[in-house]
Amino acid sequence: MKIFAKFTSVGIFSLLTITASEIALARDFTFGQFAVPSVYKGKTQLPDFKGRDKEFRAYRTRIRNGLKEGPNFAGHFSVIQIGCGMLCSFVYIADNKTGQVFDFPRGGEENMEMQLLYKLESQLMVVQWSNYDSESCFLEYFQWDDKKAVLLDKQRIGDRETCIQDINETVKNRMPRFAV
Repeated sequence: MKIFAKFTSVGIFSLLTITASEIALARDFTFGQFAVPSVYKGKTQLPDFKGRDKEFRAYRTRIRNGLKEGPNFAGHFSVIQIGCGMLCSFVYIADNKTGQVFDFPRGGEENMEMQLLYKLESQLMVVQWSNYDSESCFLEYFQWDDKKAVLLDKQRIGDRETCIQDINETVKNRMPRFAV
């Protein structure tokens, strides 16, 4: 429970009590709130690994294969999650219209046990990950804006062991109205 103090315009001091569940409702995002206007059905363009996308060349096979499966996120993007060791992964997001590849701001050893939740028809991505240094599990909400992920909210949801739970269950338990 959090308590906020407030002075009114006439100098009367009042207290406002907000429970944790009421705070969580303020963060109740749904995929529908971030719906895309259309889904790309055209031919997938592959990245330019000799030019614009050369920084991603080391993972060209994984990226090409991810793009060839077609869009799976935000209307015309492919989310490509690549393992980097035990409980470690990183993410690229590639545009099926242009072939351009983008880094996602989470992944690697700073964001272990990373799980993603996203839909083709929405710009919303939910990310669950753990941090060894803080011994914490986090749930984050990002909106994809065609070139980068914009952080909407970040919540510490428990200790590292909390991240063992599947992200679908985490979201369903924390936000019953969330449409997975």
